[in-house]
Amino acid sequence: MENQITSRNSESNPVFVALYGFIATSILLTFDRLGVFEMLSRYGYATADTLADELSLEPEALERALQGAVSWGLVSRIDQKYGVADEVSTVLDPNGNEYYGPLLNHFRMNTVPLFNHLDNALRDNKPQWSELTNGEGNESHSFSHIFESDEQAESFHAAMWRLSYGASEELVRKGLMSESRVMVDLGGGAGTFAIAAAKENLGLKATVFDLQEVMPYCEANIKKENLQQRLNFIAGNFWKDQLPPADTYALGYILSDWTDEQAIRLLQKVRQVLPAGGKIIVLERLLENDRSGPFMGLMQDLAMMLETGGMHRAEEHYRRLLIQSGFKKIEVYKSSGDKHAIVGVL
Repeated sequence: MENQITSRNSESNPVFVALYGFIATSILLTFDRLGVFEMLSRYGYATADTLADELSLEPEALERALQGAVSWGLVSRIDQKYGVADEVSTVLDPNGNEYYGPLLNHFRMNTVPLFNHLDNALRDNKPQWSELTNGEGNESHSFSHIFESDEQAESFHAAMWRLSYGASEELVRKGLMSESRVMVDLGGGAGTFAIAAAKENLGLKATVFDLQEVMPYCEANIKKENLQQRLNFIAGNFWKDQLPPADTYALGYILSDWTDEQAIRLLQKVRQVLPAGGKIIVLERLLENDRSGPFMGLMQDLAMMLETGGMHRAEEHYRRLLIQSGFKKIEVYKSSGDKHAIVGVL
């Protein structure tokens, strides 16, 4: 009797939540991919028959999946009609400003398949990209899978923009760029932080330094924001190529891709091109110092282990890395989201 888990408490039991969580993930990612959420957002509420007809799905099977989505709080039901649950409607409506679609695509195409190889990562503590690339790209860190198709690359960069642009705007408003005149956004991707910084600081000139494959996505955003006169893109590999001079370097979600040893090597390379008084801005999620949370940060930490071999760190951990790399006057600026700034000065 003591070992029997009753129906009264099973839904909150962490074993059951974890065990059935993959089904919720499948419902979420599949409904987004098939356009179920988009159709529900358009109708407000609709029957399973109406949705099935619009999406060329089988009505009975769709209804059963909708009932499952209701149990997870993704969908709500009134009488025999279904709609997106109020609590998640802003992030699941493709026409909304907070739509999570690109992030869902990234999880579906990259993160979820990688977690099928968690056992390998626990044995060798190495990223598992090669499992998704037929044994190719065995180097310690590879984005080859992301750039295999335009769809995957577009989804990845759109997800990064959605996740970090709001926090970037918030951080630059705190004045951490007020004395900067020339900035390099190292590994700046689609230009999220550089664009936010340039819009807030009208005297700033910035360069996004990233891989050649990233160029069209970044330049499209620069053009969209009409910042071509002050922002440019330089293609290169920051491990192999010479870094351009600047008084400020930003590294957004870069150090979390790497081990401590690699992070220090990159920080020291940046230090060599900064002048006296130059500034480095490390933009990252922050874990608690005892690594007890936050929940999403810890989950992302596991994802980094599989995706890149890197890790998310606590504030004190980043302070140590910066000090070991020759930076001082360390300050931390926090946003209301999960992207924060650790700033060091030479």
